[in-house]
Amino acid sequence: MEEKKIDTRNNGAATAATRAKNKYRDKNYDRMELALPKGMKAEIAEKVKEGKADSNNAYVVAAVREKMEREV
Repeated sequence: MEEKKIDTRNNGAATAATRAKNKYRDKNYDRMELALPKGMKAEIAEKVKEGKADSNNAYVVAAVREKMEREV
């Protein structure tokens, strides 16, 4: 049986590029976890495939903005 070799070049440390991306993300975005009812994630992905948004995230952000504007 052949053993899988683990890539240890980084010893689990983040690369400079990863650190830079994380720094940019942390500075420019608020992050939150979103829990959806089973199946809704697939429905959103289908809307994205239909061209209703550029990404799952863009679709959710647009929906939240639309609801916030209605509540004003």
